[in-house]
Amino acid sequence: MKNEYDVVIIGGGVSGMTAAITLKRACPEWDVAVFEKKEVFLKKLSLTGNGRCNISNANCGERELVEDFFRSVGISLRADDTGRLYPYSEDAKDVCRLLIKSAENCGVELYSEAIVTKLETIPLDTDPRGGFHIFLEEDDQAVYAENIVLATGGKAYANCG
Repeated sequence: MKNEYDVVIIGGGVSGMTAAITLKRACPEWDVAVFEKKEVFLKKLSLTGNGRCNISNANCGERELVEDFFRSVGISLRADDTGRLYPYSEDAKDVCRLLIKSAENCGVELYSEAIVTKLETIPLDTDPRGGFHIFLEEDDQAVYAENIVLATGGKAYANCG
């Protein structure tokens, strides 16, 4: 693990992964890392739709954007009778595998079991770059990030993270 990044994303779920992939595609020169506290990425996503991976809903306002993004990582979607969007494979593990592979292929650094214990802002009078210090459990050295994205999830499947 490096000690400096342009962007650190805290949370390795679907929001964190899509943010990381999108950022690296837009700014390939940036150093982007994802810190996930669990030992696996995308754990909640792997459980959605009873393992079939209910990605979204056909009535969501940004359906085309959602479908375009997933198509760009190799996942085609279809709607069921109720409007739920699923991958054609109907296998959440395929979706997880393709998202992780896409992030790695873009150059995103992925760190599991990276438990963030503290964030500190860096005042501009201390460092003209500003930014943040990120402290990880069992690590004395802070990681610097010019920007952070908090993608720490919601209350659904609370036992997963």
